[in-house]
Amino acid sequence: MKITDATQSWVIMSAFAFKKPVIATNVGGLPEIVTHMETGIIIEKNNQDELKNAFLMLYNNPKLLEDMSEAINKEYFEGIKSWKHSGELFFNAIESINNQNNKVGSSFS
Repeated sequence: MKITDATQSWVIMSAFAFKKPVIATNVGGLPEIVTHMETGIIIEKNNQDELKNAFLMLYNNPKLLEDMSEAINKEYFEGIKSWKHSGELFFNAIESINNQNNKVGSSFS
């Protein structure tokens, strides 16, 4: 069986959990998750030359791997895609709902 499309992104998120950049094909939602040359490399599907070049680029450039790993850390562990940021958004939404409910309740007093 030959897989040529992506239907889920769990493999990428698993790699990102270990702060590991990925090489992903330009199919499905993968380019929405992997930022080309920041958190990984996007290549065209079925392009063996691009795949080879992407591997060689990462293999021959440890600094690039380090920079990509740091970009993953900033985005997913410290930034807007972190659990902390998600939690803050959730608590802000709850606070906003509570404030609106308090205003509505006080208008009936």
